[in-house]
Amino acid sequence: MVSGLHDIEEYHTSGEIYIGLSSKSIAPTWPVILPYGKQIPLLDFYNRNIFCKVATIEVDKLELLLIACDVIGFRKTDANYIKTAIEEKFGIKKDFIILAATHNHSYPRVSDQKIREYLKEKIIEAVNEALNTKFRAKIGFGKMKLPAWMNVNRARPDGAVDTTLYVIRIDEGDAIRGIIFNFPSHPNTHTTAWGGKVPGKIGPEWPEYVRKYIETYIDREQMFNLYPHTEFRDVFTMFLLGAAGDLQPSLTIYRYKGKIVDRKRAFVEMLGDYVIDLVNKVKTKAKVDLRYKWANIRIPIKPEFVERIKKALKEGKVPEPYRKEYEIYAKTGSCETIIQALILNNACICTAPGEVTADLGIEFQRRAGYEYPILVTVANDYLGYFVSELMGVENIRYEAQGSFLCAERGRLLINSLLTLVNPKAELLREVNPDRDMGNIEGVIEYEGEGELFVGIKRECNTPSYGEPPAAPFLGRRVKVSDNGYFKFDKVAPGIVYLYADVVLSKETRPKLLMWGEPIRVKAGETTKVHIKIPKDFCGKYIEELKITDVLIDGYSIICKLNIKGKVQKGDIIRGWLFRLKDVYSHHKTFIYHPLNEAIRESNNTYIFNNVLPDDYAIFFWVDVNRNNRMEFGVDIISPMKVLYKENFMSKT
Repeated sequence: MVSGLHDIEEYHTSGEIYIGLSSKSIAPTWPVILPYGKQIPLLDFYNRNIFCKVATIEVDKLELLLIACDVIGFRKTDANYIKTAIEEKFGIKKDFIILAATHNHSYPRVSDQKIREYLKEKIIEAVNEALNTKFRAKIGFGKMKLPAWMNVNRARPDGAVDTTLYVIRIDEGDAIRGIIFNFPSHPNTHTTAWGGKVPGKIGPEWPEYVRKYIETYIDREQMFNLYPHTEFRDVFTMFLLGAAGDLQPSLTIYRYKGKIVDRKRAFVEMLGDYVIDLVNKVKTKAKVDLRYKWANIRIPIKPEFVERIKKALKEGKVPEPYRKEYEIYAKTGSCETIIQALILNNACICTAPGEVTADLGIEFQRRAGYEYPILVTVANDYLGYFVSELMGVENIRYEAQGSFLCAERGRLLINSLLTLVNPKAELLREVNPDRDMGNIEGVIEYEGEGELFVGIKRECNTPSYGEPPAAPFLGRRVKVSDNGYFKFDKVAPGIVYLYADVVLSKETRPKLLMWGEPIRVKAGETTKVHIKIPKDFCGKYIEELKITDVLIDGYSIICKLNIKGKVQKGDIIRGWLFRLKDVYSHHKTFIYHPLNEAIRESNNTYIFNNVLPDDYAIFFWVDVNRNNRMEFGVDIISPMKVLYKENFMSKT
């Protein structure tokens, strides 16, 4: 048995399945403070269709509840509070309730006690309705691998990407009554504010847009196809979040069905169409074999966090509803939480108490031993990010740093889930840093003022210094010694990106000197690095570059450039052409490979030659640190100019 897995319970039955479905709005009716954006009470919406969704499942008097709410997450104390209220009201034991969050970033946190009470009331309303509208159902499952470019691994360009879509189809007679879909992609595209300067707006994030898209299509078809032999009712949809800890919509697609569309819309419509297509292929059955299991797992807490918890308790900084939970953490040095497995025929639906990264999700699916291994994350508890042990030990990424649990937490979780559903499953092996990881050491030359720091990131992007409540994303960052030496140990194999910044005063944000230096790390080896940064940067007197006019002449693109400020000797202005879809990617890897470079014809006229019709992005820039890499936040860069292939066809 996996260490930390205990109190395993199992129930088994078979027979006809009865299902009840209900949706209730949880849109707040009073001003609330959102998790992100300016921390002020507000009641502005971008979409009021925010729901709790309930599905009751009954087979031979064994009854379970599957609940999904458009919130960012439930801590165990809050989840148990709501589950206990359901148990007291309806007699369904809380261990038979799966309470999941869609991980909506545009809704207030459940730790707000007024929100928690509001959710409890709305969930109880939905449970009551679902229990009172149960019908003899048929159920079926579907799985489809979607194009890889629908998602991006936001943590690392070379990271795992999963686009496995699962659907659960629920029929009554010949009518589709419910569609539950599971997809691993972060709901973070529609949130309107992150940093603390701009107020956000309340809404449901992209899952509701996909739900509505599916509902609209299915309802339109069934409204006519069911008449007059079967009663028409609006179809029910529910979204369950897969292993999306480091995945999000790529938003690189802007052409769909022959039209240029908003990138968010393209993602919503594509995912919605795939769900509809898959649902129409699923065959449903009235009789099922149901096996329901749950267990508690115990995961160690990082020692430094145990000390922080003890200090917070001593100083009275822990809110009263969570004090008991924190006292247990301080006493045991570990966290105990529930995992569940709902097995219906050849489908296995398992819960995870936090955000799970794609590599772990893929391993669970590969090893679980079921045709439809569905992982539902951010369920019953919120313990931050569960990452691979390599990433946990390395501790570079936000996801790795985003939990108070030990570095091996991801391995412990996945092995516990595998043991729960399939005792014969092959478990993940423990990491040996000396064998499985590498090191980086190097020298950086810089004669400028201030304290010099070097950092490494997995993400190919500028370091983010943070604007509360949004957290900083600095990776691992160390102060450079007086002789320019630096070192990073226990780095996972793959590519990391090095940056350098300098602290000129404690009152100001560090000045970024360079970023994006790719370094390949190999297991069991030390990678040597040598970086040279000039003391004086170019472009000191250039304030701004702006493309004012673009003319397409055959295979040439002629650009007029406005230069605000003064160009000095040694200042070189360059024009680079990229594929538009590459520029839209989350990672800025396009900066290493321009398709074409402009030739200067006169003081403010530049020409790109031999360009075929396509969708392009154009930038002009000054390489201030002379490293031949276009670095946002360092170099002087013009706003992007977009050209579509239609521009090449239009008459001028």
